Amino acid sequence: LVDEVFAITGKDPLVEVAEALQDAALADAYFANRKLYPNVDFYSGLIYRAMGFPPEFFTCLFAVP
Repeated sequence: LVDEVFAITGKDPLVEVAEALQDAALADAYFANRKLYPNVDFYSGLIYRAMGFPPEFFTCLFAVP
């Protein structure tokens, strides 16, 4: 979904930061041993931002199924 949104809106530079954080977490023994992975909310803020929603709306949007 992230790639689809950014194909339309242009890639947010923060995606590279998010991907680096995800890679670091997945390579870290603490996270790997506990099978902890970024969930959908990890990228949803970037998607909402790309879609033009102000950050003040993010909490409400996270709650909407």
